[in-house]
Amino acid sequence: MKLEDNTYKCIIAEILKQSPNTTFYYKVGDEYRQGNHAAKPGNDYVDGQLLFFVGSPAEFRYSVSFSGDRVTALGDMPLDVLRQMIHKQNASEPKTPHG
Repeated sequence: MKLEDNTYKCIIAEILKQSPNTTFYYKVGDEYRQGNHAAKPGNDYVDGQLLFFVGSPAEFRYSVSFSGDRVTALGDMPLDVLRQMIHKQNASEPKTPHG
């Protein structure tokens, strides 16, 4: 997120998982406008959001905020642990031909 005109802009910084044949209309660096929100005085404790999409084309379903390197809504899980879990899951999934 970055603050611009008193609005926190939701900028996609990383895509942790995407199935090979999923249509997703965003890439790293794109603004996801539905994730933008107005800045409120005294409410600057959130560093970013994790956005979850499902289906193809991918549709937004759920988001959680994180502060520092911790995701409170996921049991205060460190972001690096979440990345490792996703990496392990991706490595263990059977590979399907693209096409």
